[in-house]
Amino acid sequence: MKKQVLIGYDMESGTVVEASHEPLKILEKSINALINLHVKEEVPATFFIVGRTLELGHLILRKLTEYRDLFDIQQHTYSHLPLKSIRPKTDAAAVTNDFGVNGGKVSEIAKEVRKTNVLISKYLDSDCFGIRGPWGYYLGLSNKPGILGVLRENGICFTSTYLRNKDDFFPVPMSVQPFTYRRQGFPEIMEIPSQDWIDCVWRTFYGWGRTNAFSDHLSNVLTKLSKSNSRVWGTCFHDWSVVMLDPNVRIMKNFFQQAKKKKIEILSYGGYYKSNR
Repeated sequence: MKKQVLIGYDMESGTVVEASHEPLKILEKSINALINLHVKEEVPATFFIVGRTLELGHLILRKLTEYRDLFDIQQHTYSHLPLKSIRPKTDAAAVTNDFGVNGGKVSEIAKEVRKTNVLISKYLDSDCFGIRGPWGYYLGLSNKPGILGVLRENGICFTSTYLRNKDDFFPVPMSVQPFTYRRQGFPEIMEIPSQDWIDCVWRTFYGWGRTNAFSDHLSNVLTKLSKSNSRVWGTCFHDWSVVMLDPNVRIMKNFFQQAKKKKIEILSYGGYYKSNR
């Protein structure tokens, strides 16, 4: 069975607390480091961009369009608006301040998705057909047909929203694999989950300074993937977190090299969707 790992970055500098200090410098640092690494390693990736971040740093993000064969540009709403409310059932969520996160109204979500699509077209000359759900949710959008309808109306063909487990926290088991929303009446929309831990949550939970430990964790998950019955691992990294205490993105470099060594195919989310629709 062919094993695949999907690389996805949530681009949100300037829209979250962790990236509010000199957001353009953080964005430029991460973009330059990631472009250099991905081009050198010939590794594709999806960049899920927050609309507000795009408005703020479109001249920086424009660099991604020079490598359309590698980089896939999708959206992360306009203001990092959650598509669903989050209600963790574990005290562990207090470490990452996940309590009291309320999802947006359907009308708000429609406005944000539409606006971000326009911005991606305007600044990056790209057609957006995928979305990452801010914060992530248990079961993705399985119980939100109204939101799925809004996404379909705005040309969204794949979502990456199933990022939390039954406790509304992390990690998501690898047994959760891509599926379509056929039961909800949207067979043309594919859900591509992000399993295991989101990078910034693992590092907040176990310690930002433990860069070697995080790198080892990623390698261990690749090993588990290679030996399991699961086929796809969708990752969730962030522009600001990949350079946090790792300005030369050595963690990502090691991750790519380990995947190649284990003969695991590396794809973007958009690339995976296109090859499986």
